[in-house]
Amino acid sequence: MFKLKFILFLIFIFISDNSVFSAVVTWDFKSKFKADASDAKPAMDNALDAAKLHFMRKPDDTVILEISEGVWNFKGKKAPINFPKRFIIGEKGRFIIQGEGIRKTELITAEGEATTIEGSGIKRLTFVGIHFSRNYYTVSQGIVVGEIQSKRVTLKIDKGFPSPEDLWSIKGKPLKQGKYLKKYDYNDGDPLVHIEDEGRRQVPWIVKETWEVSPGVWSFGLRKSGWDSYFKKGDLVGIKCKHGGHAYRFSGVEDIIFKDCLWTHRTRGIVKNFKKLQWINCSTERLPPVNGRTPCLSTPGGGPQFGHKTDEMSHDLVIRNCNFTSSGDDNIGIFKVDGVLIKNTVSVNSFGRCITMFKLKNVTLENVTIINGYIDQGYFIRGNSGWVKRINIPAYYKNEVLNEFIEKTKTGDDQ
Repeated sequence: MFKLKFILFLIFIFISDNSVFSAVVTWDFKSKFKADASDAKPAMDNALDAAKLHFMRKPDDTVILEISEGVWNFKGKKAPINFPKRFIIGEKGRFIIQGEGIRKTELITAEGEATTIEGSGIKRLTFVGIHFSRNYYTVSQGIVVGEIQSKRVTLKIDKGFPSPEDLWSIKGKPLKQGKYLKKYDYNDGDPLVHIEDEGRRQVPWIVKETWEVSPGVWSFGLRKSGWDSYFKKGDLVGIKCKHGGHAYRFSGVEDIIFKDCLWTHRTRGIVKNFKKLQWINCSTERLPPVNGRTPCLSTPGGGPQFGHKTDEMSHDLVIRNCNFTSSGDDNIGIFKVDGVLIKNTVSVNSFGRCITMFKLKNVTLENVTIINGYIDQGYFIRGNSGWVKRINIPAYYKNEVLNEFIEKTKTGDDQ
């Protein structure tokens, strides 16, 4: 009898062994967690807590949190998707947050300082089919009018776009950072950053020296002099005012995938100290025209930032079939990563650089297109003979020039 009980016990342990028996579990966000589209934050917190508990018991399961079609608002100052501590997924498991597509499932952050997704030490996580955005307009633009002075320019704000005061009054925005103007070319309703003189002219403006002189007309105080030769009456000017918070902020993560995702209004996210990231079929976009005027900018900040200058090396980044356009800083920033593949990707019309690369190793670029912008000025990439200074590669260079340079870094030829 004892022997039989012992055998039955072993069978029970075997059946309970999640490394052998794993499952795919699907949860409906709305029905299971009673999610309210007007404020889905409480339901998301409950869903993440439930996922954490599930993986504690069955670490090798695949759990899919399905978010149905619709606009889901998240209120409050904390991250809408804020992973709890010790959110541990087994070696064979994965947590997937899945929408119905970027034109169907939209997650909206209300507070300016709230980071949309936040997590540390997360492994085996996927986001798919989701549009991430904000519930207010984050960029503006106008036409140069009136007399142009050395330290002052006057803009008539395009109808329907925020005033400068609307932008600097957003919660979470330090008043001393990230405020710049830049000229754009009309280009038949598709505004392009003016890249004459290497396109490096970002004109800093000062809140305390900026005021409304008549309805919809604003005089901008400029931080430095000498801009009277740059601006001309009738110029289209994009207005940048960086806001608080990130689209995502991850640290110490591994095997993170964003697939078929879209970001608008806030596109800058940062991933530090990572292994194995994939951005597949992702994009940033400008919003539709306002009163017939296409926005110059898609966002006041940059796009995805992988790694950081002060970090140790991260490893294995894939950016494939992506399209990043018109961000308020660098469309793509990659810092200190060993193993980078960028393939079938377009980067267009950045306020800063279309792609920034700093101290990278083992880089492969396949069918990478830079349109109306620049890649890397004064940054470095790893060659066999040491850190090799990159050349400035403007938009009109063919991709073959860029790929030729990458090949030279592999052989250690100096630039």
